[in-house]
Amino acid sequence: MTTTPQSKKMFRRFILGAGALILLLGVILTGLIYYAADMQANKNLETESESTTETEKEVLQKYGLITSGQIAEIGLSAPDFLLIDALSGEEIKLSNYIGKPIILNFWASWCGPCKIELPELQALQIKHGDDLIILAVNGDRESREQIQYFGSKFNLTFNLLRDPKKEVTKAYGVWGLPKTLFIDRDGVIQKQYTGSINQEIIEQELLAFDLIQGD
Repeated sequence: MTTTPQSKKMFRRFILGAGALILLLGVILTGLIYYAADMQANKNLETESESTTETEKEVLQKYGLITSGQIAEIGLSAPDFLLIDALSGEEIKLSNYIGKPIILNFWASWCGPCKIELPELQALQIKHGDDLIILAVNGDRESREQIQYFGSKFNLTFNLLRDPKKEVTKAYGVWGLPKTLFIDRDGVIQKQYTGSINQEIIEQELLAFDLIQGD
């Protein structure tokens, strides 16, 4: 049987098309496996969190605003709070960081834009070290295990705080996640963003309010 140039061309197209289809199916399958594994890990963590004792729940009730009823406003002092770091177990009080610029971020593990923004904050933390304070408050009452898993997954080293009563989250007017506030060295809120912002924008805001020094 004689093979024509046209038939050879069609055969090559068939091979390329079949190869592309196999590659696409491989990518989809890999994504499904990763998604299933991630969902199972989160499910396991949720199961573990149900074992939290009543005593632990009572202890968590002491965390929240220092003065109840305060509301965050630009140009005014940031409402002080006491929360617990899910990674270290350390108690974190906002006013203890007066004298340094603070980025206060609200997030949740299920929030897609948060998964983009938090690594950007981590890059800033590495770049500026102790000269910049980053406090990331979980705004959805997630368990310590869930927060630890999220922090480990994205290699986050700054404070990941639990807000068990959502008192702080409400005081800072969080209606969408992520939300980021810039607090100056005097503890005054200078600006806030709702939605994901990148490292470049964050550094521009820090420079604009003289919260960091330019290169």
